[in-house]
Amino acid sequence: MSAFAQDFDYASYTEKTFSEVIDTHTQDFTVDADIAIERAVSAIPFKYRSKIQFSRVLRDIPQERLDFIKGWGASLQQPVDLVESYRREFLIEVDGMEIWLPMQEQILPFMGNELAVGDEFYVFYVVAGKYQDQWIFLGTEFQAR
Repeated sequence: MSAFAQDFDYASYTEKTFSEVIDTHTQDFTVDADIAIERAVSAIPFKYRSKIQFSRVLRDIPQERLDFIKGWGASLQQPVDLVESYRREFLIEVDGMEIWLPMQEQILPFMGNELAVGDEFYVFYVVAGKYQDQWIFLGTEFQAR
Protein backbone atom coordinates (compact mmCIF):
# COMPACT_ATOMS: atom_id res chain seq x y z
CA MET A 1 0.00 0.00 0.00
CA SER A 2 1.53 3.32 -1.03
CA ALA A 3 2.06 6.47 0.98
CA PHE A 4 -0.95 7.95 -0.83
CA ALA A 5 -3.30 5.27 0.51
CA GLN A 6 -4.83 7.44 3.26
CA ASP A 7 -6.52 9.64 0.63
CA PHE A 8 -7.44 6.83 -1.75
CA ASP A 9 -11.13 5.98 -2.23
CA TYR A 10 -10.94 2.16 -2.29
CA ALA A 11 -14.73 1.81 -2.14
CA SER A 12 -15.19 3.56 -5.49
CA TYR A 13 -13.54 0.64 -7.34
CA THR A 14 -15.72 -2.31 -8.42
CA GLU A 15 -14.21 -5.77 -7.96
CA LYS A 16 -14.01 -7.76 -11.20
CA THR A 17 -11.48 -9.97 -12.92
CA PHE A 18 -9.67 -8.55 -15.94
CA SER A 19 -11.70 -10.92 -18.15
CA GLU A 20 -14.94 -9.58 -16.69
CA VAL A 21 -13.80 -6.00 -17.25
CA ILE A 22 -12.91 -6.76 -20.87
CA ASP A 23 -16.26 -8.51 -21.42
CA THR A 24 -18.06 -5.54 -19.86
CA HIS A 25 -16.38 -2.97 -22.11
CA THR A 26 -15.84 -4.80 -25.40
CA GLN A 27 -19.02 -3.32 -26.88
CA ASP A 28 -17.92 0.18 -25.81
CA PHE A 29 -15.00 -0.02 -28.24
CA THR A 30 -16.62 -1.94 -31.09
CA VAL A 31 -18.25 -0.24 -34.06
CA ASP A 32 -18.59 -3.20 -36.40
CA ALA A 33 -16.89 -6.60 -36.47
CA ASP A 34 -15.41 -5.71 -39.88
CA ILE A 35 -13.98 -2.35 -38.80
CA ALA A 36 -10.72 -2.21 -36.88
CA ILE A 37 -10.46 0.72 -34.47
CA GLU A 38 -6.88 1.84 -33.97
CA ARG A 39 -7.50 4.11 -30.99
CA ALA A 40 -10.51 4.31 -28.67
CA VAL A 41 -10.36 6.44 -25.52
CA SER A 42 -12.77 5.84 -22.66
CA ALA A 43 -14.61 9.09 -21.88
CA ILE A 44 -15.44 7.75 -18.43
CA PRO A 45 -12.66 6.52 -16.12
CA PHE A 46 -14.33 3.24 -15.11
CA LYS A 47 -12.70 2.08 -11.86
CA TYR A 48 -11.95 -1.56 -11.03
CA ARG A 49 -9.93 -3.69 -8.66
CA SER A 50 -8.72 -7.18 -9.44
CA LYS A 51 -6.89 -9.82 -7.45
CA ILE A 52 -3.71 -10.82 -9.28
CA GLN A 53 -0.24 -12.26 -8.67
CA PHE A 54 2.84 -10.07 -8.56
CA SER A 55 5.34 -10.77 -11.34
CA ARG A 56 8.01 -8.12 -10.75
CA VAL A 57 8.46 -8.00 -14.56
CA LEU A 58 8.74 -4.30 -15.33
CA ARG A 59 9.51 -2.31 -18.48
CA ASP A 60 9.41 1.25 -19.76
CA ILE A 61 6.08 2.04 -21.39
CA PRO A 62 6.55 1.94 -25.18
CA GLN A 63 6.26 5.37 -26.84
CA GLU A 64 3.02 4.61 -28.70
CA ARG A 65 1.36 3.60 -25.44
CA LEU A 66 2.72 6.73 -23.72
CA ASP A 67 1.23 8.80 -26.54
CA PHE A 68 -2.11 7.05 -25.99
CA ILE A 69 -1.97 7.81 -22.24
CA LYS A 70 -1.19 11.47 -22.97
CA GLY A 71 -4.16 11.62 -25.36
CA TRP A 72 -6.38 9.99 -22.74
CA GLY A 73 -5.24 12.52 -20.15
CA ALA A 74 -5.83 15.47 -22.47
CA SER A 75 -9.31 14.27 -23.47
CA LEU A 76 -10.35 13.84 -19.82
CA GLN A 77 -8.54 17.02 -18.73
CA GLN A 78 -6.38 15.12 -16.26
CA PRO A 79 -3.53 16.98 -14.54
CA VAL A 80 -0.29 16.80 -16.54
CA ASP A 81 1.67 15.56 -13.50
CA LEU A 82 -0.74 12.63 -13.13
CA VAL A 83 -0.37 11.65 -16.79
CA GLU A 84 3.41 12.01 -16.63
CA SER A 85 3.55 9.75 -13.56
CA TYR A 86 2.99 6.78 -15.89
CA ARG A 87 6.48 5.81 -17.13
CA ARG A 88 6.72 2.08 -16.48
CA GLU A 89 4.36 -0.87 -16.64
CA PHE A 90 4.41 -4.36 -15.18
CA LEU A 91 3.34 -7.66 -16.64
CA ILE A 92 0.19 -9.39 -15.47
CA GLU A 93 -0.55 -12.93 -16.59
CA VAL A 94 -4.18 -13.70 -15.88
CA ASP A 95 -6.96 -15.72 -17.51
CA GLY A 96 -4.59 -16.84 -20.27
CA MET A 97 -3.75 -13.23 -21.19
CA GLU A 98 -0.66 -11.09 -20.87
CA ILE A 99 -1.52 -7.54 -19.89
CA TRP A 100 1.01 -4.75 -19.44
CA LEU A 101 -0.33 -2.44 -16.74
CA PRO A 102 1.11 1.09 -16.50
CA MET A 103 1.45 2.06 -12.85
CA GLN A 104 2.03 5.49 -11.33
CA GLU A 105 5.76 5.82 -10.77
CA GLN A 106 5.48 6.87 -7.12
CA ILE A 107 3.64 3.61 -6.28
CA LEU A 108 6.17 1.18 -7.80
CA PRO A 109 8.74 1.35 -4.95
CA PHE A 110 6.04 0.43 -2.42
CA MET A 111 5.01 -2.54 -4.55
CA GLY A 112 8.63 -3.70 -4.76
CA ASN A 113 9.04 -3.43 -0.98
CA GLU A 114 5.74 -5.05 0.04
CA LEU A 115 5.29 -7.78 -2.58
CA ALA A 116 7.31 -10.83 -3.55
CA VAL A 117 7.02 -12.67 -6.86
CA GLY A 118 3.85 -14.78 -6.77
CA ASP A 119 2.17 -12.83 -3.96
CA GLU A 120 -1.55 -12.22 -4.47
CA PHE A 121 -2.65 -8.61 -4.16
CA TYR A 122 -5.34 -6.23 -5.32
CA VAL A 123 -4.52 -3.80 -8.08
CA PHE A 124 -6.73 -0.76 -8.56
CA TYR A 125 -7.02 0.67 -12.08
CA VAL A 126 -9.09 2.58 -14.59
CA VAL A 127 -10.04 1.64 -18.14
CA ALA A 128 -8.30 4.16 -20.41
CA GLY A 129 -9.33 2.51 -23.68
CA LYS A 130 -7.91 0.40 -26.49
CA TYR A 131 -4.97 0.94 -28.79
CA GLN A 132 -4.40 -1.42 -31.74
CA ASP A 133 -6.36 -4.26 -30.12
CA GLN A 134 -4.54 -3.81 -26.78
CA TRP A 135 -6.51 -2.83 -23.72
CA ILE A 136 -5.00 0.12 -21.87
CA PHE A 137 -5.62 0.06 -18.14
CA LEU A 138 -3.93 2.52 -15.78
CA GLY A 139 -2.95 1.38 -12.30
CA THR A 140 -3.76 3.82 -9.52
CA GLU A 141 -3.04 1.88 -6.31
CA PHE A 142 -2.46 -1.59 -4.87
CA GLN A 143 -3.29 -3.41 -1.67
CA ALA A 144 -1.23 -6.31 -0.36
CA ARG A 145 -3.29 -9.21 0.99
